[in-house]
Amino acid sequence: MNNWPSWVNVTPEIKPQGIMEQNPHEFIFEIDVAIRTQVIEKLEASPELPLSEYVAPPHKGVYVLYWRHEIVYAGKALDTTLRRRLGEHGRKIAGRHDM
Repeated sequence: MNNWPSWVNVTPEIKPQGIMEQNPHEFIFEIDVAIRTQVIEKLEASPELPLSEYVAPPHKGVYVLYWRHEIVYAGKALDTTLRRRLGEHGRKIAGRHDM
């Protein structure tokens, strides 16, 4: 026999006055907080790589850009690939003379 609960209600019961009744089988799962926490953990654990489309994988995903080891931009490549999007950033930045 395992120690897992046989059921869990993830939708809390809302009382008419807006007060939630405490029930040990109910909890609020905040998916946006969970995703944000996991993304931050993964990004912080990832090595900084040179900004080049040849370094990035040909997949969709999220990324951050660093300048002097500080995060200056966070983005996502959902309609394109990380390789293409980071290549666009690299070409744009290469044309700047103030960096």
